[in-house]
Amino acid sequence: MPTSASLPPILCPACRGEVRPSGSEARCGACGATYPVESGVIVFSERDALYEDQMTETLRVPAFERTRGPLRAFATFDFLVSQKQVRPRFLYDAVSGLRGPQPLAVLDVGCGGGKEVLTRLGPVAGVDISLRALANARRMYDVCVRHDVRAGLPFPDASFDVVNCSDVLGHFHESERDRLLDEIHRVLRPGGSFLAFIETWSAVYDANRARFPDWYPQFLDVMVAKTGHIELEPHGVALRRLEGRGFDAVRLELLSSRWGYARGHLPWPDATFPAPSVRHAILRGLASLAVRTQATEAALDDALGILEILSRGAADARDSIAILVHARAARSTSLGP
Repeated sequence: MPTSASLPPILCPACRGEVRPSGSEARCGACGATYPVESGVIVFSERDALYEDQMTETLRVPAFERTRGPLRAFATFDFLVSQKQVRPRFLYDAVSGLRGPQPLAVLDVGCGGGKEVLTRLGPVAGVDISLRALANARRMYDVCVRHDVRAGLPFPDASFDVVNCSDVLGHFHESERDRLLDEIHRVLRPGGSFLAFIETWSAVYDANRARFPDWYPQFLDVMVAKTGHIELEPHGVALRRLEGRGFDAVRLELLSSRWGYARGHLPWPDATFPAPSVRHAILRGLASLAVRTQATEAALDDALGILEILSRGAADARDSIAILVHARAARSTSLGP
């Protein structure tokens, strides 16, 4: 089990005193408040039904690091071209660039089941609303806390070298987004790194809403209900929001999805909508066949990934569905939750 010697103390949501776990509970040394500890996770917040079963699996290091022989070449190729690997690839590259002789204190906000590659930087603290996800993350993270980050982050100012926040900001209203970004900036040390995957509003959504007014708005409503994505904003607005909260982008990648990946084309079991084009209808049929085996699914993912790479020149930035960004904390703040 990893140690947490380099991580900051966990702060009580009620009084900001230090909370120390012991057995099945954690106690605040200042106000005496107690919190349950379940599966090694300190529990500050109530269960959230929408998110309890989302993103619960651990993201392991790339498969090419775990395979040998001819299979390694196939795994490397898949990692380099598949759209499913965009986020892991960005994070892998960022971690490789940040790694040095000294360990770094890392915070994973909205950590889900955890990301194995982050542990290469140093000790990691994970915060999420899903206990099921955190129980998986706790197997490799040093500290895990179930906490609603809309109430702030339960850590002191300037206490982390790196903060990762993947697929989180798109689940909050605009004012809550600013609050979370301020909190991330607060807990980062000056010059610390912020790694983020931020869901954005695509011009494709507007185009489809105009073309299919009878069903596409309902599709967007169902997407929000199932995934929790609310008040998405165009990538330019999202970038200006980052800059306004004191972050300077070091590396930026726009994610478009003209071809996508196999499982992304499958209809939801309880909410089937028409395909918006002949191409999407064909891809839906191919995906339904491909996902029957792992090998055929990977083959289709890689083929679609190659098509995505070849079509990048024709991509419009306004069509991007997310941004991947590595930013630096540009100035110090002290806001507190």
